[in-house]
Amino acid sequence: MKHKKNLRCVGCGKGVYGEYGGYKFPQCKVCYEKNIQSVNNPQYGKYLFFIVLFGLFLRLIFFAGIGTSDDLAYTDYASKASMGKDFIKDSSLTLSTRLGIIYPTALSYKLFGINDFSSVFFILLTSIGNIILIYHFGKLLFNERTGLMASFLL
Repeated sequence: MKHKKNLRCVGCGKGVYGEYGGYKFPQCKVCYEKNIQSVNNPQYGKYLFFIVLFGLFLRLIFFAGIGTSDDLAYTDYASKASMGKDFIKDSSLTLSTRLGIIYPTALSYKLFGINDFSSVFFILLTSIGNIILIYHFGKLLFNERTGLMASFLL
């Protein structure tokens, strides 16, 4: 029979964490219930809003534009796709098969025209979306404060 090591709670460091509601949480039952009660705290929503604004500000300040190599190939394929041309048949590179970046960029070309901003608009949106996603993962696994710190660091 294997000996299970008792793992301590990440919230208080005292209790042993376990399964609650069918999910494994790195918190003891007391910390888990306290976090569940504080889920709808509007103060954390304000903090997340300001973190997202700060992240957007930093991304716009340090925007470097389109780089070289892959970026240029993606923008070329997206511009062909926005004009309705078949770009996959004309290419021998595997970059033309990465449709998850080409078609959203082609859509932003249709909406905003072909320029540097529309070339990175989808990437900017996904980067901001990652901040919100990291917050929710941190909140789910630990607590809202940890989610806020993780989103701020991203």
